[in-house]
Amino acid sequence: MEPATEHGVGTNSPLFSTPPDSNPPPSTSPALESTSPTLTPSLTPTTITSLSSLSCPISLLTKVLVGHSMGGGSVTAALCKFPHKISMAVYLAAYMVQPGSASSPHNSPMHLGEDDIWEYIYGEGVNETPTGVIMKEQFRRHHYYSQSPLEDVTLASKLLRPAAVRAMLGFGKLSPNPAAEKVPRVFIKTAKDNQFSMLRQDRMVENWPPSQVYVLKESDHSPFFSVPTTLFIYLLRAISFLQ
Repeated sequence: MEPATEHGVGTNSPLFSTPPDSNPPPSTSPALESTSPTLTPSLTPTTITSLSSLSCPISLLTKVLVGHSMGGGSVTAALCKFPHKISMAVYLAAYMVQPGSASSPHNSPMHLGEDDIWEYIYGEGVNETPTGVIMKEQFRRHHYYSQSPLEDVTLASKLLRPAAVRAMLGFGKLSPNPAAEKVPRVFIKTAKDNQFSMLRQDRMVENWPPSQVYVLKESDHSPFFSVPTTLFIYLLRAISFLQ
């Protein structure tokens, strides 16, 4: 299985990795893969202002896509554009809204303007729509990492980068694709999530029922830190249904 990254707003955390110089044997299993780019000096919230630039092209191999938090929107965008290249879509406490349906912003993992917890980046001037957003440092532990080890929290918080918030507006404008409905979807809930409540996660599942649902009972919004072993088991279990 190829390396995979799992991401959400401002993050790009590895789920599985192989050494850069390794040469793994070829596999017929679908590969886990992220759908959004790592921000580099040339890829910033100011330069990424559209959904097409937010979501990277999918390679020729069939993939199992895993999206976390608002990264679920990129997974859905890929489903609509490349349904024949995706064998499964996994939404990890993620934004999962059926294209063409009405979605309330209150169901999103990201609630801009709420409780003044966000810092906005105005890459095109203060009179224009913000191009980026990042959670203020004093709120990150509670909202993202309440159940995670302190050493992971410290490192993760330092690695957070502004999210391309303007590009995310495209999530609500995706056109339906009947072929995308044939791709199995999995939703993994995070039960102790202070950022994306169980109520909001339940609404996602009810409004667009997936083929599988799992619950990480001891997880905060960052299960790759708080319950990595259980998350890994659930991912393998979900993928096993493709065999």
